[in-house]
Amino acid sequence: METLGVITGTLAPWLTARAQTRTEAADRHLRDALDQWLVQGELADLHFGFYKEAHATPELLPWLSSLEDGRIDADQLVEVERISSSH
Repeated sequence: METLGVITGTLAPWLTARAQTRTEAADRHLRDALDQWLVQGELADLHFGFYKEAHATPELLPWLSSLEDGRIDADQLVEVERISSSH
């Protein structure tokens, strides 16, 4: 998703596809990526791309907040909502 977002200039179609993919593996991959962004403190100002040219946070935060229950862990959701409220 990161590379596609940089190439196309938007995460929207890739986030839509990810939201529609309801498998255990897809949810686990999402939780793992979110853990990495949260642990490294990147989610509040997340950029993708070799030169960090694609600012992901403005599209990613609302999408994460809109996910169905159970897609991400409760503690992750709390942190996403905390970061979202400061933006």
